[in-house]
This record gives sequence, C-alpha cells and structure tokens, in this order.
Amino acid sequence: MAGYTSIDPCEGVLLPGSNGATLSGVTITGTGGQFACTAALLAVGLQVVISGTFGGTGSITGYSNPTTYLISATNGSTTFTLTTLAGVALVTTAGTPTGLTYTISAVWQCNAGILGTTPGQAYDSLLFGVYIQFAAGPPVLTIGGFEDVNETPAPLLVSGSTTIDYFWMPPAPVLNSFAPFTFTPSVGGKIFVFMRAYNGPEKPGTRVTD
Repeated sequence: MAGYTSIDPCEGVLLPGSNGATLSGVTITGTGGQFACTAALLAVGLQVVISGTFGGTGSITGYSNPTTYLISATNGSTTFTLTTLAGVALVTTAGTPTGLTYTISAVWQCNAGILGTTPGQAYDSLLFGVYIQFAAGPPVLTIGGFEDVNETPAPLLVSGSTTIDYFWMPPAPVLNSFAPFTFTPSVGGKIFVFMRAYNGPEKPGTRVTD
C-alpha cells in the first residue's frame, strides 16, 4: 500500500512480571540499590512499589511511603537492582528491612511496536495477536489504548484458560489510532504479544505517495 512502511518483523514478546504480585524474602545487598529476594519472575523494566514503614536494618536514601522504583538489572530470578523511575542510581546500605511490602507493577509501554518502558504515541503500532498459555487464574492481559463509542478510554481484556492455551487474533491488525498501547499481564511468563511498528497514511504528518 502506498505510504505504508513496516520494516520490523512481527515478533512474539513474552511478558514477564505479574501485576500486583509481591516479592518475599527481600534483603538489601549493596550500596547502589542492589537487592536479593526469594525466586520470582523478574525483568529489566518492571516497576517495584515499596510501601510501609521502614524498620529492621539497611536503608534506602530518600525513601518515603510509598515509592515506585525501576528494575535496571536482574538475574531474572533472585537478584535485582533498583533505580528511580528517571534512572538515577539509589544510595542504599545493606541489611534486612522489616515493615515493607514490595509489589510488582507490570505495565509495559509500546513504542513503535517495541514493548518496554518507553511510552509510545498514537498511530505508531500494529497489534497482530495475543497467545496465552494456560495457567491458574486464568491469565488475563489488559490492553490500553482502545476507546468506546463515546471516545472514552476502554481497555481491552483478553482472557486465557485454566486448561488449554488460547490464541486471540483480530480479523486484521489493530492500529492504535486512539492512544499508545499499554500491556498489563496478570501472570508473568505466560503471555505473548505480537506487534509491529507502523508508519502509514493514517498517521498524522504522513501522506500517501506513489
């Protein structure tokens, strides 16, 4: 189609992190925001909300109840490094805090078909489908960027199954003409999203060419 470009392959991205899940056995292991925890599904880009009254040993300079931090490095399971949401390194002292809750906030932004922590914009991505492996719950993916007939934001919920894998594919790729896409998985490591960047004649500032 004239004016349409899409050089990126359509790839399935596995979404880590369970929105609302809590980390347990958390200790501070270093002076630059390094932590350890009981095995969990972690990934760079996940946000961790720390809440509660700081007790025990160790410290996080500048902490107030609650504060949201960003995972900047992890082994994917038992160790992670936190920064501020702006990417500034934390100043910490090692120890075992008490009175705190560590909650995963797994909201993935979509920028030109790439899922991560960088917000996108309307008309920059195509959604081809969602694949959900079966699990307890069942797993649910909340997709932001849609609107209802009144032009009000209306997230799309794609629910999986507790017994069989589920694949959702719209009749045609969905363009985010209303707002940037966001993806919030209820379960980590079970949901794949298939995306591609979009730059075509519907996008503001573009035009159809021969």
